[in-house]
Amino acid sequence: KLELTNEVKELDRINQNPKKYKVSSVYDFNEYREYAGDFLYFLNTGGKPAVKVLVFFLPVIKNLVDKGQLKESVLELINE
Repeated sequence: KLELTNEVKELDRINQNPKKYKVSSVYDFNEYREYAGDFLYFLNTGGKPAVKVLVFFLPVIKNLVDKGQLKESVLELINE
């Protein structure tokens, strides 16, 4: 979770000046930032993000459930 937190912070820093960091597609960058931020929100709160991005992280979520790092009940959020 710490690495994802740092990733989101870095994305926010880059977003302040995308030309400086040669971001080729601002749309793709912003979409990635939104997904990473929503997944971080999910990990921090256990709540479902407003945007339906959890399905993209299903393999990661299942892996965390298998390792006992998340409760199996979180899988129900994805099916809602």
